[in-house]
Amino acid sequence: MKILSWNFRGIGHDRMVSALQDWCWRERPNLVFLMETMIDMDALEITKKKCGFSKGVCPASEGRSSVMGMWWNELKGTPSWRDVGVYGWPEHDNKFRTWDLMRRIQEECPTPILFFGDFNEILGELGKRGGERRSEMCMDGFRQAIDDCVIRDMGYKGSIFTWQRRVAPETIVREILDRFLAYWLSKEECEKVVKRAGESGVGEFAHVKIFSCVREFREWAGVTFDKVRKRIKEAEKFLSKCQEDTMEGANLEQCKMISQDLDEL
Repeated sequence: MKILSWNFRGIGHDRMVSALQDWCWRERPNLVFLMETMIDMDALEITKKKCGFSKGVCPASEGRSSVMGMWWNELKGTPSWRDVGVYGWPEHDNKFRTWDLMRRIQEECPTPILFFGDFNEILGELGKRGGERRSEMCMDGFRQAIDDCVIRDMGYKGSIFTWQRRVAPETIVREILDRFLAYWLSKEECEKVVKRAGESGVGEFAHVKIFSCVREFREWAGVTFDKVRKRIKEAEKFLSKCQEDTMEGANLEQCKMISQDLDEL
């Protein structure tokens, strides 16, 4: 399945519409999620048809800057998971709304979920370069929501940062705001959780087994990821302390090792 998630910050120019149209016809994504289009819903509906999509929604919003669109074509068969496009509240005082909504969707969904889009938040200090330091409370709220939903970053290829703003050459701000978050079964412990849930639901219907698996994951995550979160905080604190010293020799190697450890976490 192919998904396109794109924060345009303005799709009104013909060249932007043309680029989107060419990409959609060439790659044929199953799902397209657009944010900050800065055009009205009627114009976005026309763009949807130009890109070859028959289904879609354009949520109403105040003003044109936050008009979003999600498009798809008819899918065959029964979906085995749910895709959720996310455009997080940018205001600090409202960020908790994004995390609460993610939790509520996850709790009410009987199938695995993929959350993707622009979350308007970073997970740690390494997710930002330039500008003012991010609020630890905001980052911790995002990390806690990820743990509560039992999801993990799927990773990506390309530039480290997904968003950039430059007021002047010396004031460039880069951040990792866009992510794909889903159930991640890369650890042997996860396989054990799935197996344990399956054995406890022998003879039950499929949806009952899925609910049992989700419950087991939440219990497992509450223990496992809480330890990981503490290790991340300790590593970031140690890295900040090392970066205060001269970045050369043994200290530089120490910083590299800590960064590698954070990437693995």
